[in-house]
Parts: sequence; structure tokens; C-alpha cells
Amino acid sequence: MHDKDDEHESLAPNPGRELVGYGRPPVKHRFKPGESGNPRGRPKGRRNLAVQLRETYTAEITVREGSRKTRVPRIVAIVRKQIDQALRGDPRVQNSVLKQARELGLIPDLPAVPQYDLSKLTDEELDEMRRITLKMTR
Repeated sequence: MHDKDDEHESLAPNPGRELVGYGRPPVKHRFKPGESGNPRGRPKGRRNLAVQLRETYTAEITVREGSRKTRVPRIVAIVRKQIDQALRGDPRVQNSVLKQARELGLIPDLPAVPQYDLSKLTDEELDEMRRITLKMTR
């Protein structure tokens, strides 16, 4: 097994001299063992934004459920609050909660409503259908 440096040194015009070129800086300018090329870079242990957000969302807080106090992750408390608001009748929150549930696959897709050809009904049948529909909407 040959080392690249050994191969190139035998081809160098002055054997024994250091080989310098692309990807081979002079020895005195190379990084020392254990030294980084970016000494002032990101400090060790520094958390990125995703980690910080995950910690914020999952940090536990105390919430009151009736007369009991329990500890839950913040994100769970937010979802519970949304569901409470939806149950109180807030239509915007209801849509938001239902959208989240659909995206999470918690609500199955509803089957398509069957389409009926009403053109084949007689006038009496159409009148009866109108009467039933009006009765249902009152």
C-alpha cells in the first residue's frame, strides 16, 4: 500500500522537499491536531432553533382540570384549550380543530353523497320532497 505523499515525492524535482499545491498547504500553515478551521464557530452544546422550539413545546406546565391540578406538556394544554373553545361554539376554532384532526388522520374521509337524478320524478313526488325538506329546515 503506497502513501500518496511517497508517490508524489519520488516524482518531485527535489526529493526530500515538501510537496505544496492544491489541497496540500505548507506544513507550517496546516491545522495542528485537535485544532479546528473555524475556532470561533458554533460553541459546543449550542442548541439550534428546532431543539429550542421542541423544548418549549414539550416543557410541562400545571393546568387545572376541575378541582385537580395536573402537569402536561404546553402543546397538549394548547390543544385542550382549542378543543374547549371549539365546544363553546367558536366557528373559527372549530374549523381549525377539525382541520388538525383530518391532517393527523383522526377523522376518516366521509363517503361521497350519492347524486340522484330528480328529472325522472313526477310533479307530485317533487312537491312531496319540497314539503319534507321545508319541514326539516323549520
